[in-house]
Amino acid sequence: QFLYFIGVRAHDMPPKELPPRVSEDAIQQQAIKKMGKFWGGYRQLLDYLMTDLGPGPRCVPMCWFINLQKGGTLPVVLAMMRYFGNYSTTAYIYAALHGSYGLIWLLKELVCPDPSWQRKVRVGSAIGAWLTVLGPYWLAPYLLITSGYEASNT
Repeated sequence: QFLYFIGVRAHDMPPKELPPRVSEDAIQQQAIKKMGKFWGGYRQLLDYLMTDLGPGPRCVPMCWFINLQKGGTLPVVLAMMRYFGNYSTTAYIYAALHGSYGLIWLLKELVCPDPSWQRKVRVGSAIGAWLTVLGPYWLAPYLLITSGYEASNT
């Protein structure tokens, strides 16, 4: 509308040229070359562990496991509170902070999903990510709730 106001119509403007689409693998290979021999090998190892660990096809998007862990934090923490009978203010604050973070993560995933997490991985990589990164994230609330620790307000 603004362009029409100043006397330029949309069909009078030259079309924008889009940059050529580059594959994600090509971008990764360029990054590995720039990193040098050691860091390039380290990056290749990480890529293998995150996508190709174990037999079978790449069949599961990594975002499913990440979203399950992030979105599941609130129910898991509330279940821990109930199971161990710890309804302290500290436990509720932990549940509120990390649970709301998980819900906001799911909202972010719904509105603008991260393409790097949409990549399909092998089941072994997904299980490895769960055991080494995602699962231990719930260790902190477990320790907090089972110990009965109450944060000081002073």
